[in-house]
Amino acid sequence: HDRGCAGNFGFAAAATGGSATFTWTTNETATSQLELGTDPASLSVVASDSALVTNHSITVSGLSLATTYYYRVTSVDGASNSATFPEATAPAASFATPTPLVSIADASVTEGNSGTTIRSFVVTVSAASSQTASVSYTTLNGTAVGGSDFVAGSGTVAFNPGETSRTIEGTVNGDTAGEG
Repeated sequence: HDRGCAGNFGFAAAATGGSATFTWTTNETATSQLELGTDPASLSVVASDSALVTNHSITVSGLSLATTYYYRVTSVDGASNSATFPEATAPAASFATPTPLVSIADASVTEGNSGTTIRSFVVTVSAASSQTASVSYTTLNGTAVGGSDFVAGSGTVAFNPGETSRTIEGTVNGDTAGEG
């Protein structure tokens, strides 16, 4: 007598960068199917595997960063019994892809008493995206002052898919006055 594909799901969803891995177990061999979407009322099958297994794993990539996704997994055994998590009558489960953090590395340069010196700054993002992402920047006064100690500026840094670091340049003006 077939007990059916029990909903004894040991389940985990882990999102890193623009991808997520869904893992679960069933009490007997069954197929794997993942429904996913950004609207809990409109999920689509994005991945499935017809192999009959008890340890299931589906990884999806190309997800947008800083986005909430909703999902449901279903497994069907050889006798066509199915189990779904969360159950079809319950709200879809959710997870959020991480919000990337942007940082600019500190830099120092010996400016000299005259002329200009170009200084490079490394801009990094904490998670690569599957899409082009950009960030705007503006120089700020500190111990050095824009206009006299450096050329004030602003701009946009674009990160191509998969990139996590870019370099920008700034111009330092040489003078005999001390900063700080």
